[in-house]
Amino acid sequence: MSLPQFESLPREIGFLRRNNEALGRIMNIVEMPDRMAEHLIRFICLNESKLGHKRCEGEFEKLTDDKAASIEAIVHEAFDGCEPTPTSAAWGLHRLF
Repeated sequence: MSLPQFESLPREIGFLRRNNEALGRIMNIVEMPDRMAEHLIRFICLNESKLGHKRCEGEFEKLTDDKAASIEAIVHEAFDGCEPTPTSAAWGLHRLF
């Protein structure tokens, strides 16, 4: 068995830990389905710690500016120093496309 397939495992575990931390903190601020909160985290991470204007007018339009800013800060803190592009398996991107 070759070991290279396991090289990304610590990175993915770290990502999942950070994702769960952010998810829990977000749920303390606003009530929403888990899947929607997970998408929110993804969108913020993929947009350099900002929730895009388009997203605020779309599926996250009910978020106030203050709550959106708090959530952006939570995601930024949780993923600060983390590799910004986790594998598609860790993000669950296969479910988005």
